[in-house]
Amino acid sequence: MGKIIAYKTTGYSERTSAVITNYKWTDNGYAPAVKIFLSYDDKSLKVHFEVSERKSEPRYRLDGLPVFKDSAVEVFLKPFNDDVRYLNCEFNSVCAAVLGFGGKKENRESLIERYKKDLNAAAFCDSDKWSIFFEIPYRVIGEIYGREFLPHNETVTANFFKCGDETEYPHFGMLFDVISLYPEFHLPQYFGRLIFE
Repeated sequence: MGKIIAYKTTGYSERTSAVITNYKWTDNGYAPAVKIFLSYDDKSLKVHFEVSERKSEPRYRLDGLPVFKDSAVEVFLKPFNDDVRYLNCEFNSVCAAVLGFGGKKENRESLIERYKKDLNAAAFCDSDKWSIFFEIPYRVIGEIYGREFLPHNETVTANFFKCGDETEYPHFGMLFDVISLYPEFHLPQYFGRLIFE
């Protein structure tokens, strides 16, 4: 199992935790580099994606829509080892978001209306890169799962993705390799370990 480190800090980390370079399922050669910066404090996990690509104009500008069809970044997070359910947080370059919850791809519960404001998400775009910043408060994880979340007491697993299913150059990138014959990210057996250092 691979691993990624979140660094303890009071703000967003400037230390790169990992880079997404593993792209599969297409042969168009499009594979933008994506840096992942993870940090945490006593209240939340903070996530920052930096995507090296020209911002494409997204079709989806409202929350709860299929932002993965635009150029998007995603975190799938399984905070408790003894619970099969996981969260998927997905953002496109204008911060339109999906927040889903459940044990498999089908019949996921949408939580974005309830928790979007808690994520404190922000997007920044430049001519040749764009970034997303957001946080996942431990309180929100606790409310969703109905139990207290203390990151150092749990075996947390996750995967991180870059995709654009219906962009000019469809692409599917991942931090930890996913074994599937077709594009599929909802496979928690391929999540890696998230270490709170």
